Amino acid sequence: MSKILKSDLLRFIDLIKLKGEIESKSVILNINDNTIEAPFVVPESRVLSACGSVKGDTITKVGEVCIVDLKQFRNYVNTFNSDVINMVKKSNKLELTADEEKLKISMVLLDPQYLIASMPKNKTFKDLLSYVPDNKFTFNKEQVQKFVKYTSVLTPSYVYFEGKDNIVTLKLSASENKLSTSFTIPETVKPFKIKLSNFFIDLLSIIDDNITISTEAEQPVYIKYHNENFDMEYILASLKME
Repeated sequence: MSKILKSDLLRFIDLIKLKGEIESKSVILNINDNTIEAPFVVPESRVLSACGSVKGDTITKVGEVCIVDLKQFRNYVNTFNSDVINMVKKSNKLELTADEEKLKISMVLLDPQYLIASMPKNKTFKDLLSYVPDNKFTFNKEQVQKFVKYTSVLTPSYVYFEGKDNIVTLKLSASENKLSTSFTIPETVKPFKIKLSNFFIDLLSIIDDNITISTEAEQPVYIKYHNENFDMEYILASLKME
């Protein structure tokens, strides 16, 4: 029986499910000793790819499970009042329990081959990393929160992002209204100008923590979120500048 903190499992589901146009419905999870991994997450919109893992000393091997509906999975987990969730795979079902409760939830699992067939053929997340430019910089949690706050003022369809030396500039517009602001970063970056959909804002609002970003003009944007419990990577398509 595998055990995991409820708070960690909910956080991990949020990080792979995301929301809005980049929300993922189904996912394959590899539950092994000390880790649960989502090796390749691709939402139906196909504008983003992700992979990631959550660590825990009480997580033990369950094997490969294919979750049909991540939103429903989250609801099931959140139904428990206990701090720790137990997981057991029985045939084509994942059983959720808690030591302090009589509640038991049994989820039907999807055959992983159905989900694999809908993903990019002969591609893994590591394959996509070859398209990511090496032009990295970091945003701390406060900067991420400011970024999300500023974009919520105008709710733009697109985000314009520029970088040079140790300054990254955010430019937004909605109708005739405009907003721009700059962030000082600890790294020195090569000059870049990119245009992103507002999916980027949704992603940052979910992470809500320190991140590493790597990008160049008209190249995919790579976002990494890492701490002692979580290791997440995202690749988001950029848009062509006018």
